[in-house]
Amino acid sequence: MSQSGFVLRIAPGGADKVPEALRLGELIIGWAEAGGLLDSNLRWESFREIVRRAYYADQSDLRRAGGAAGHLWRFIREMTPGDLIVVPYEADFFVAGVSGPATFDRTKVNDDSAYRRAGEPNIGSSLVLCMLLSDS
Repeated sequence: MSQSGFVLRIAPGGADKVPEALRLGELIIGWAEAGGLLDSNLRWESFREIVRRAYYADQSDLRRAGGAAGHLWRFIREMTPGDLIVVPYEADFFVAGVSGPATFDRTKVNDDSAYRRAGEPNIGSSLVLCMLLSDS
């Protein structure tokens, strides 16, 4: 089984959600008004179109919709349990492991933080990452 790594900024809509993520043991991403993205039958074009309609309907091209959809696609489709996540926060960072599937919490749509995954602190990898950064 291979392990991947991702960088995730937990600030949907510019709101700092890192304290909430740490408290709940969850990974959080924005674009909550783009509902229905957990449907595994969606192909890329349909997935991107949902994001475009919800957030970028007034844009003349697909650049911003494609960028946002790419972040969501990785969060929902490509992250798997066991993957490592680096979360930059102020002058520091946290390292977490993905421990569950992507979910959608309808009660968090107004906070723009409905798309979530279970995560857990990964102390061993954060020590390795800190050592790698300090050796650079």
